[in-house]
Amino acid sequence: MNNSSLLLLLCILSTQLLFAQNTDTYHRVRVRLEGHTIQELSALGVETDHGEYVPHRHLTNDFSSADLNRLAEAGFIYEVLIRDVQDFYSDPVRRQVYQDNARGGDLSCPDVSNSSVTEYPIPSNFRLGDMAGFYRYQEMLDILDSMRLLYPNLITSRRIVSPSIVSHQGRPIYWMRISDNPDTDESVEPEVLYTALHHAREPNSLTQMVFYMWYLLENYESDQEVRYLVDNTELYFLPCINPDGYIFNETTEPDGGGMWRKNFRDNDDGSTGVDLNRNYGYQWGFDDEGSSPNPSSSTYRGTEAFSEPETQAVRAFCQEHEFIVALNYHTYGDLLIYPWGYSDSPTVDAPTFNTLGKVMTIQNDYIKGTGSETVGYVVNGDSDDWMYGETTEKPRIFSMTPEIGGEGIDGGFWPVREAIIPNSRASLWMNLMAANTPHVAGVAQIDPTQIEIKDDYQFLRFEVQRFGRENGPLSVSLTSLQNDLIQVVEEPLSFDLAENQAVIDSFALNITGSIAPGTELQFELAIDNGSFVRRDTVSKVYGGYINTVVYEEDFSGLDQWTTEEDWGLTNEDFVSGPNSLTDSPYSNYPNSHYAQITLNEPISVGEAEEYRLNFWAKWNIEPSYDWAQLQFQVNEGSWIPACGRYTVTASNTQATDGPLWEGQQNEWVEESVDLTPFLINGDQLRLRFLMVSDTYINPDGFYMDDLVFQERNMKPVSTEMPLGAEAFSLRVVPNPNFGRTQLQFRLPHPVAAKGQWQLFQAGGQLLQTGVLSLPTGYGEVDLEMEQLPAGIYWLKAQVGEYLIPTRKIVVVK
Repeated sequence: MNNSSLLLLLCILSTQLLFAQNTDTYHRVRVRLEGHTIQELSALGVETDHGEYVPHRHLTNDFSSADLNRLAEAGFIYEVLIRDVQDFYSDPVRRQVYQDNARGGDLSCPDVSNSSVTEYPIPSNFRLGDMAGFYRYQEMLDILDSMRLLYPNLITSRRIVSPSIVSHQGRPIYWMRISDNPDTDESVEPEVLYTALHHAREPNSLTQMVFYMWYLLENYESDQEVRYLVDNTELYFLPCINPDGYIFNETTEPDGGGMWRKNFRDNDDGSTGVDLNRNYGYQWGFDDEGSSPNPSSSTYRGTEAFSEPETQAVRAFCQEHEFIVALNYHTYGDLLIYPWGYSDSPTVDAPTFNTLGKVMTIQNDYIKGTGSETVGYVVNGDSDDWMYGETTEKPRIFSMTPEIGGEGIDGGFWPVREAIIPNSRASLWMNLMAANTPHVAGVAQIDPTQIEIKDDYQFLRFEVQRFGRENGPLSVSLTSLQNDLIQVVEEPLSFDLAENQAVIDSFALNITGSIAPGTELQFELAIDNGSFVRRDTVSKVYGGYINTVVYEEDFSGLDQWTTEEDWGLTNEDFVSGPNSLTDSPYSNYPNSHYAQITLNEPISVGEAEEYRLNFWAKWNIEPSYDWAQLQFQVNEGSWIPACGRYTVTASNTQATDGPLWEGQQNEWVEESVDLTPFLINGDQLRLRFLMVSDTYINPDGFYMDDLVFQERNMKPVSTEMPLGAEAFSLRVVPNPNFGRTQLQFRLPHPVAAKGQWQLFQAGGQLLQTGVLSLPTGYGEVDLEMEQLPAGIYWLKAQVGEYLIPTRKIVVVK
């Protein structure tokens, strides 16, 4: 046997031995945490940074047989849900019969999530891969080469971070740059970094990146925002940080489902691999809960910081550049995690991270926050902490970790083929916002708490949020897409915001046509940073009804209610003072709690086209176990759970059916319950609220305020009413003013008439009203505004049949 044949044989034998050592069976397991903490579980060296985590109760994740041995030895109780998760991932039939987090209940409520992922067009060059829809390693390389071939003026060729830094199996770490001058490092342009595949079993982190890269390249000529970003930013990509582990999964499970996580270092003790996302240098090895010193652990941190060539390559790459923002992609969990990872304490830049998290999750509604706020525990030696915290070798980077994709039958580490593109779309907005961050950048959103536009409330509220690092004005405009029905009064508004500042403002509207109640009104909301305009189509329902208040309660007292257990009034927080109603005043709710409050006398229902119950609410309730619920009773019948805008369906661990409130809603929202299907003229309606808890975990509970039951009848809007200055003129002088202004009214004919005027805040709240008397067709009103803060206000006026378009008043101090 010659030397080359012997070498080939040794390579084959060593590869087979390596596969035998590192091929383990993985199981979907629910680990019980009663009597334990997530930190104790993490200290065993098992992976706790993914899966379904219910604080203090359980963690459901994919664990190896070796992991299960550690759990058993440490006294953890667990339940095996899927025996062979690798087989499960590759078997579509088995996925259909399993649902990890099934929801029950008989009543379904409409989805009122304010987040909606844009249906971004699928790039024409994007295709799914040959490994259960994901890419084999060589496929990835071929795709990257195709990008350069098709778009040589926008993207570099595939390049090596450093020829001297290769993986343990001899593979380089590749990078690419997208820019208008890709082959030139333009030092004046800010730099943004995107990485994928720190962990080998997270292939959707790569697929979404390829989707994004094709999107930039293909839309450069046609999309104003893409062109601006590519022309003014250098976008860098590290598509596969862990090539050895990725190829191992591809080799052992060619149909997808490979569960290898680490790299392929030989640890000299029979074990293999280091967790690359525990090997970075900032607070490396801070404790043994956030990483493991055990080489056989899935979170093994290595022998020292940056012991691994893959993390050395990332460090060298960051040292050569001045990245402002970095997104280090992982899967799964629908999360956006940012520093600190090693500590519960916030960073000095927490306001900026919070703002970036808020903006980046607008569309996908990911849970955002630090490790403790999202997955419930700390880690150390991760990429985000080093990129942000280390500032002697490089500038500070605002680094974050998106965990894309959900759980259940369609998700996990290897989501079904049909979920790959939706997951990629859900991350594209985050990628674009990261690229916007170094520049003058902001977002504008219509206020989701404004349920409808009414003939007596013709405003559309919005919020503009700055998140860009560069100073500069932002202009927001609103355009009606139905000018025959409704018009926008105001010109574009300009905002010069401080870092992370958000402002609520509004546009005044005028009804110009006959609008039936329930009509969906369409608008285009646009924000302009001076270089490009981002446009979004938004809609609001027209609620042109005569509202008759039948019952209202501001909770100044409880004479009309009967309480059981702890329901009571509190002045801790409220919408309108002095009180709100809560299940546990001045404390968290107790364990084993069943609290009820019932309206004493029924509400007599009159004749109406619609019946609606509105109130303001906020809550902090343990999800999946505890719950609050509104129930109603008609004519002493059975109690029916009410479906609101913010209710969710009960889980199979909650002792109820139907809609309820759970989880966290920390800001007041206006809840609305449509009772029309249940009521007719002459009915008697009763109400009660419940708060129920089990024997574990008891946060703050449920609050509500300003409850109103209304009967609504259609109020037609006439097109006969004369509008505009030709019918009724108004001058506001001076405007802007310093605390005093004069309103000068004039009718087109000297006919005595009476009317009224109304002054509103920018957000639409009514501040002042007054009576108009125009005996000669002309009149003046002095408006005192000295007590009002500087800002924008709106004035409406009507005299008889004459209606003046809404006017803007500016108060300066």
